[in-house]
Amino acid sequence: MTYWIRRASLCGGALVLVSAALAAGASSAGAAAADLDFHQKCASPSAGEYESVAYDQNNHYSGLALFEANGDKMQAVDPRSDGYYVVAHLSTGRTASTKGHGTYSPWATGDLPEKHTYYMYVEMVAADGLSSTSLPSCKVVS
Repeated sequence: MTYWIRRASLCGGALVLVSAALAAGASSAGAAAADLDFHQKCASPSAGEYESVAYDQNNHYSGLALFEANGDKMQAVDPRSDGYYVVAHLSTGRTASTKGHGTYSPWATGDLPEKHTYYMYVEMVAADGLSSTSLPSCKVVS
């Protein structure tokens, strides 16, 4: 009888250790993604082209929302494998996301009234979907 009690105790202890290791691994992965701080810059590299660029705390280029007035199109770009995907948002409700698309999202298009001002921003979303960072908006003109 003592043999079975000792064996059950050892199995239970092993189960506790495995559970603790899995929990620690999961929280470490989540913490790694949550540890990144992002900041943003607005740019207009050419006439009719607008960018909201996300950088991490080490000033690494981490994501981009791109709007082109010619065609009223928007795209999200995710240049890094950092555990985040990028969502570009326009104040009309239009979005473009790199989730499931790799580096470049498909273009989000649709006619907008000419010479109107809108606002676009980048959202950096942790791959597990548990956290996200929305950055300040940039002005764009259609």
